[in-house]
Amino acid sequence: MKLEQVGSLTPHNHHRLALVATALITVAALTTSLYLRFERYPFSLLTREVAMTLLLLLITRALTYRWYELFHTRWRYTSPPEAIAISKAHIMSSLPLVLPLPFGVLPILPHSVVLGECLLSILFVFGSRLSIRALSEHLFSSTSPQQAARREVLVIGAGVSGHLFVRTILSQPRLNFVPIGFLDDSPSLSRCKVHQIPVIGPLSLLDSVLRQHPQIAAVIIAIPGLSSLKLEELKETCDAHHIPLKQLQSYEEIACSDPFEPKTKLTVEEVLDRDIRVTYDPLIFAEIHDKTVLITGAGGSIGSELVRQVLSCSPARLILLDKSEYNLYAIDQEIKRVAPEVEKIMVLGTVVDAKRLDKTFALYQPDIVFHAAAYKHVPLLETNCYEAFINNIIGTRNLVRCAKRWGAERFILISSDKAVDPSSVMGATKRIKELMIKEANERYHGKGQRSPHLHTAVVRFGNVINSSGSVIPLFKQQILSGQPLTVTHPDMDRYFMSIREAVQLVLTAGILGHDGEIFLLDMGKPLKIVEVAKRLRALYGRRDLPIIFTGLREGEKLSEVLYSTAETRQPTEFGKVFSVHSDYHTSQNVYDWVEYISEKIDDMSDEEIGVAIHQFVTDVNSELSRPRIQYLPAIRDERLQMVH
Repeated sequence: MKLEQVGSLTPHNHHRLALVATALITVAALTTSLYLRFERYPFSLLTREVAMTLLLLLITRALTYRWYELFHTRWRYTSPPEAIAISKAHIMSSLPLVLPLPFGVLPILPHSVVLGECLLSILFVFGSRLSIRALSEHLFSSTSPQQAARREVLVIGAGVSGHLFVRTILSQPRLNFVPIGFLDDSPSLSRCKVHQIPVIGPLSLLDSVLRQHPQIAAVIIAIPGLSSLKLEELKETCDAHHIPLKQLQSYEEIACSDPFEPKTKLTVEEVLDRDIRVTYDPLIFAEIHDKTVLITGAGGSIGSELVRQVLSCSPARLILLDKSEYNLYAIDQEIKRVAPEVEKIMVLGTVVDAKRLDKTFALYQPDIVFHAAAYKHVPLLETNCYEAFINNIIGTRNLVRCAKRWGAERFILISSDKAVDPSSVMGATKRIKELMIKEANERYHGKGQRSPHLHTAVVRFGNVINSSGSVIPLFKQQILSGQPLTVTHPDMDRYFMSIREAVQLVLTAGILGHDGEIFLLDMGKPLKIVEVAKRLRALYGRRDLPIIFTGLREGEKLSEVLYSTAETRQPTEFGKVFSVHSDYHTSQNVYDWVEYISEKIDDMSDEEIGVAIHQFVTDVNSELSRPRIQYLPAIRDERLQMVH
């Protein structure tokens, strides 16, 4: 019978096997004791006294084992409390054979034989159970399919918590960790070993140990009462090496904690030091409550989070527009689970389809429009300027036209920090979209009579963690596949914010915006992309993966800013939310320019479209009392120079 089969025996069969094993150990112990006492072979000592003593021992031992419930214990989990119970059971089972009884003297062997049997049987039981435990741990650890992928950890504290933690991970290879050493300030533990793992020295050696062992994936604190000051010192050291510092939960916390309280893992947002607390002002709730809300790009990373937060404001109806069938299906299924009572309309389409868009507005009359649909991958749009213009610019024009025509109350555009002094086609299209929202009431009248005032706003933010256009998903994919992490330049930095923060800013701007004002969030300090790569690499325990610098791609900038030198940032009534103002006076009508390009675009190359987009943004910026900025080598064409 294999060891795995023994470990999975039913309770009834396990009791029978334990009873047989106990009987055999008793026979072996008595035989050995007789041999040691008389120095004769056991088969020559088979007398009536021996048989009677053995029978009494088997009966009393079975009763004491049952009393101490030793037949219920699994041998591979033998522990000190069980060792004490075994000792008591053997002593109690041997006492009737050495104590005088009121009904006479039993035909027993000499007391030295009984005492020898008691000691030998205890020794045999301990030895057999510990052997089974050691063999099982060795068997399961040696057959672990993840043996090659186990990661090294350093344990802070070699006391009770550290000992139990190391014993657990050594006996459970599925945990995928292997301890390489302890750090402990106790002088009594210096140069000791715990479970054959060395105590390297005091906690002050943490920095040098991490330098000597670059493969360490995590540092585990196994000292429940460690001071906050010492914790902060350890955290600073681990942060300097980009290694996660984790603390074991104390046994008091385990015993007193609520088992139904959800436990969350360390998130990317926490690793990047972003405060993701989201609170809602009553004004936001009142503005969205019982309204019909249209969200474009509703199945994307930003759009889907926007749907979730809008649902918390109890809208009367949700109109979700997305050109991805799967994304639209996924968000539809989520709404069915969390808010089945909300009326929703799923529109599978694109903002480029003006007729489809107009029919949707005419049928459902949305009050609020959140425009999140856009192409946003910088390098891809550099060579696909036609699609960048059609989707980002024409799509926005169609949406604004419908919002004005059908009497929407509010229009909120999601923009990007790449719209500030844009060096890419994507950023330039975002800037043009901002201008379109600014001129939605002043310059654009649509067809027919002028419609009521449309409250418009622009939300401008940096990289959104885990969004489809962020670098974070790329790093995750590379880490999980074991590939090198690719960073364009060691000095490149970006602002980062969580998706929840970004959407809260969108909702806040929706109630503050009036005529295309630009709103942004206090993003803190920008992070270097290489630092983000190192933190994520450490979060997943893959510090062994190299970081490769690939060089700046076309259209990329080393640093992004949230507003230009021609703009000023001013506080709003909401904390950490700012508005951006500029002296906006330009002779160029963005809608006239869009119409002109849309008529000529079929005869233009991608390169010509890109030059036209950049030239228009440059000329507009130059009228804002700013120097003229040239981003791409000018490709002069009489047709393009007339586009203003």
